[in-house]
Amino acid sequence: MLLEIDLPADTPLFSLRTSLDGSTYHLRFDYHQRQDRWFLTLSDADEASIRSGAKVVCGIPMFASCVDSRMPKGFLIFYDLADPAAEAPGFSELGRRVKLYYSPGASGVDAPLLHT
Repeated sequence: MLLEIDLPADTPLFSLRTSLDGSTYHLRFDYHQRQDRWFLTLSDADEASIRSGAKVVCGIPMFASCVDSRMPKGFLIFYDLADPAAEAPGFSELGRRVKLYYSPGASGVDAPLLHT
């Protein structure tokens, strides 16, 4: 089961706090205009970085190769509702047609790819 994490639209830099599998995490989103790319930093409850500056991609579990013990037990994945084959959201797409989901308690390595 995928749980949607609400994201604001048209905000080039924002942070949010969310609970994943009973633990608190901070997500920081940063849009780089020159690259037309979003980057995501994942931090623990104390705002200590677990993984910083990861490029946001659609259809592939984020942080799947990260072996930090503070990682959530499940996986985070972005999905483009209008174009399942899309690779990365542009500025105005994140929070609108590109949504962030969390699958609790699953290993990111075993997560299915959602795009073809």
